[in-house]
Amino acid sequence: MTALGTAASREIRVFLSSTFKDMQAERGYLLSHVFPPLRALCAQREVVFTEIDLRWGVTEEARKNGLTIELCLEEIERCRLHPPFFIGFLGERYGWVPTEEDLRTYWQTHKDSPYAERIQKALATGISVTELEMQYAFLDNPTAVDDARVFLRSPELTKKLSDQAGNAVLTDFYDPAGGKLDRLKDLLRQQPSIVGLDGYKANEEFGKAVEKFLRGRIDATFPEGQTPTPQQRRDNAHRVYAASRRQAYVPLPALRKEMLTALQQALEGKAARSPRIVLQGESGSGKSAFVADLETWLPSELRPWTHAHYVGADGDRSLDGWIERLLLALQATGHLQKEDIPQDGKERWEFLPDALYRVQKALNQPLVLLLDAVDQLRESNAWSQLSFLPLPPQVILLASTTSQPAPVASRWQHLTLRPLEEEADRREAIRVFLDRYGKKLKERIIAQIVNARLAQALCICGCCSKRYGCMPCMRPCSRACRTCSMRGESGKLFRDIIAALDQDYNHPSQVEETTLGIATLAATLLAVSYRGLGHIELA
Repeated sequence: MTALGTAASREIRVFLSSTFKDMQAERGYLLSHVFPPLRALCAQREVVFTEIDLRWGVTEEARKNGLTIELCLEEIERCRLHPPFFIGFLGERYGWVPTEEDLRTYWQTHKDSPYAERIQKALATGISVTELEMQYAFLDNPTAVDDARVFLRSPELTKKLSDQAGNAVLTDFYDPAGGKLDRLKDLLRQQPSIVGLDGYKANEEFGKAVEKFLRGRIDATFPEGQTPTPQQRRDNAHRVYAASRRQAYVPLPALRKEMLTALQQALEGKAARSPRIVLQGESGSGKSAFVADLETWLPSELRPWTHAHYVGADGDRSLDGWIERLLLALQATGHLQKEDIPQDGKERWEFLPDALYRVQKALNQPLVLLLDAVDQLRESNAWSQLSFLPLPPQVILLASTTSQPAPVASRWQHLTLRPLEEEADRREAIRVFLDRYGKKLKERIIAQIVNARLAQALCICGCCSKRYGCMPCMRPCSRACRTCSMRGESGKLFRDIIAALDQDYNHPSQVEETTLGIATLAATLLAVSYRGLGHIELA
């Protein structure tokens, strides 16, 4: 199938650069108040928004080995490909200045690093990692100025935050480094266009300025008027959904092999090998992720024409919605005319086998139809309709579900997706997810997650990784992981996560004790809308 554009090509990656101990308030405000509405805006335009905050997400061992610096420069380079790409903010600290001793082990193992010369120069001039990030991002590259901004905090706000910190030592908030901090700020002020705000006195003021800059760049890069057509929007919704499932997916070699064998035998017309394959697994076990992986992996194995549909990804949970997308995709091959496609739903269903036959013959390659989450289709007879849909030779229907199609089970090949029983698989799932955000977790925290019984479900592993791997600092992450490991069932874990999100997104002065938190309210409304309201409930 010819793509109308990929999710990866419509992406923004924003690198956050600041000193650590003194700027946690700003970092937390960005994560809880600024980025969520920007992420929602991007989602409306089929754009993926990702923030990269490495300050706490690098282990102490990595810092001593100098890997911190290489990681930062590497991530800035990645973010540069998806502008706007850089947000810096400074208070009254200059930041960590690495020494030759800090990097001794690093030089032994990274002599050929593409960043070695840049890092060596930083050592020779005695600049901090924060200044090095700004040099690499835009000071040494004037063409990048439009997609980067730095925000300077007022000394009054620093004093206020320092006083509120209680037991913090003075150097946690004040470290001018013998005039190096003033020199860096003066250098930034010489380029007025790069300083988004000079002397902000409140986090709200800082947040509004960051949001205004990013919104402006989003509008310039992905204008609202260039949004896709309704059909492209639907297709993009499925692509974005699949891409989100692949982000932290760890391939399962044994199941891949079993699936490939089933497909090959069905295509070869082996006896008792149905062209219908059902993948069954418990909710949260990773069925959608497996189907999304197949969508990208199968072309290298069987070279088929593939169409993937994820029930509900575009808001439509009907068989008619699937058939409509499938017929339009078949038409896009150039081997089916628009006028041939009936408008009536029943006639479309009857026409589908003929359409599949025509396109398969014209392309002379297998057709694989991926249909994820059949159990979520609104039609009560969906399994029966799919089971008796005539499939031409060289056409395979692969469906995933939480429940077996019992009444017509004999017409399907059955594969089962089991939980992540191997500890190594759970560890790999956590690593893959955190790598997307340039994060790491301490070994003891990873052990708490992987040893929790709930972590055998792939979605639980991902939720824990996302929630605890993207917190703005390590201490609450450790507490949250300990809480996670004690939870005995998924409902309690998700309630804890929602409660934590309430704390993140609600301002204490704006919420009464009897008021539902914003995350709890949103989850409640989603649950009610999914279920539907009856007369008794409305009463």
